[in-house]
Amino acid sequence: MNTVTASSTGVEQAVNVVRAILASVGIVTLLTFEATRARADLGQMLTIAAATGLATLILSWLGRRLGTASGTARRTWKLLLLHGMDTAAAVGLAVAMEVHVSPASWALLVVPIVVASIRLDDLAVVGTWVICSAGYMMAGRMNPALGAADWGLLVERVAVMLAVAASVALLARWLQEGWRAQGELTAESESRLDRVSTIEHASRAMRATELDQIIEVCVAHIPRLGFTAATGTVDGVSVAVAGDADLVPLGTTPDMLEDDEAVLVTHWLGPDKLSLQSASVAGPLPGSVLTGWSPEPVEASVAEALGDLAANARHAMAAARHLAQARFQATHDPLTRLANRAELHRRLTVAARGDEPMAVMFIDLDKFKEINDSHGHLVADQVLVALGNRLESILNGKGLVARFGGDEFVVLVTGDLASVARELGEHIQKAFEEPIAVAEQSIPVRMSIGVAMGRCPVDANRLLEKADEAAYSAKRAGRNQVHVADGGELASLIETRAG
Repeated sequence: MNTVTASSTGVEQAVNVVRAILASVGIVTLLTFEATRARADLGQMLTIAAATGLATLILSWLGRRLGTASGTARRTWKLLLLHGMDTAAAVGLAVAMEVHVSPASWALLVVPIVVASIRLDDLAVVGTWVICSAGYMMAGRMNPALGAADWGLLVERVAVMLAVAASVALLARWLQEGWRAQGELTAESESRLDRVSTIEHASRAMRATELDQIIEVCVAHIPRLGFTAATGTVDGVSVAVAGDADLVPLGTTPDMLEDDEAVLVTHWLGPDKLSLQSASVAGPLPGSVLTGWSPEPVEASVAEALGDLAANARHAMAAARHLAQARFQATHDPLTRLANRAELHRRLTVAARGDEPMAVMFIDLDKFKEINDSHGHLVADQVLVALGNRLESILNGKGLVARFGGDEFVVLVTGDLASVARELGEHIQKAFEEPIAVAEQSIPVRMSIGVAMGRCPVDANRLLEKADEAAYSAKRAGRNQVHVADGGELASLIETRAG
């Protein structure tokens, strides 16, 4: 890239040197027109050469002086200098060529006028035409042998030159307006494409993030839509900021929006009395608002993009909730909301591959059919729900409680808690000495618990079977007891690591 830039700069400098030389020749031609017409002698030729060199040095000095300027002034003066050089070269060459080459060479004067219409404004076009016409008319009056010595022919050529230049200038201006409009459309299309790409990127990021982080993802992408800063609030409390946070006025909270689809544009007075505009839209969470801040007026397309981003966020949130709900339904019992049998087997398999001891407790409710028959299925279901909640409260997140089916539950514990599984089972039985209160009734619940323990790696399914057999043994022994699987039988469940 640097090589290309240096090459372009070198070519531009070379072109400017040629311009300076041609302009010098044109100026000297006009100043020494009588000498060139009369076939000047050696002294006159040396004078022309010296004048040419001096004019070139002056133009070069002006160019260096322009190099010290900056911004718009530098560019404007550079354009005027270059255009002045082109005009001087065209006038001088047109006069010289009309004398020595062709009477039609005056048409060269059209070139700087057309260039002015392309590179400069209308005033420059008029000024260039006046300079070219005045120079040509002055040369024509100075040289009776020139084809333009006749006033009528001179005025005619100037008029033709104006007509041709004006036509070409209008055409150039029309083309410029078309190019400018096309450029604006292209720029707008590119901006829209960038905003669409940003929204798509944000949507992918939201699908891969947690529900409570979706607002942060949205706020992080808002500045890329064309805003300087972005904020996210929930119930009026700021939860995320991106971009130039100092731009946001302190203590300002965007209004809550009743319409999820509406984008509210508001004028604010920012720090140091800086005029700001904000665009706010309802966020993906209830009571949340996404806001983009800008010191410039918010364009309609930018506000629309913010609305699209928020809509995608709401859709992503809804999809994430549906997905989480589907996952929960696939792994949990719909009545008690405990882990179901499929989730139990998955967790058993994971625990069996670990390095910690594990224990399985199989809980079989005693005479639960009597509760169904005497209190009805609705009350019995409430008893199952309350029982599951009490089991989870006892474990306090240190194990897994699963509904195996019907009135059967399974508890899985690992680590230190597994080594005291029998005591844990007895603690569970003691906790259920207090009846379960449902439907304004106190219903006693009793259970037989079978416990199987092992050190990993172990066959998880076989361990579950042994816990089930121990629970059955507890029922046969009189119910409401805790039985532990025989140690000799349990030892056969332990696998030997390969190698």
